[in-house]
Amino acid sequence: MKTFISGSKNQTVGIALKKYKVAPYRLKVSILIMDLDSLATEKVNGLFKCMPDDEDKKMVEEEFENDKGDVSSWALVELFMYVMTTFPYPKERTAINFFWKLNSFLS
Repeated sequence: MKTFISGSKNQTVGIALKKYKVAPYRLKVSILIMDLDSLATEKVNGLFKCMPDDEDKKMVEEEFENDKGDVSSWALVELFMYVMTTFPYPKERTAINFFWKLNSFLS
């Protein structure tokens, strides 16, 4: 599996993804269809901290280009970072931020 996200961040994000049993593409669908049942407050809070920053986005874009769009060999953390940058919103944090605020309101 291909990894390129920095060691400490890779470890932190990897632990969160395993803790919350996140499949990146399923997470994206849950966010897009606003599935509150699969996005509990604790999960959203934990994942919000894992969202890609500008440096991560740059690495994802470079590796995506280098791999000619083939992400099939990417490790879980890298795939998560990629999927979170593919939202049809101006910023990838918009959707997860919406869920974070909505869950906070509903709790």
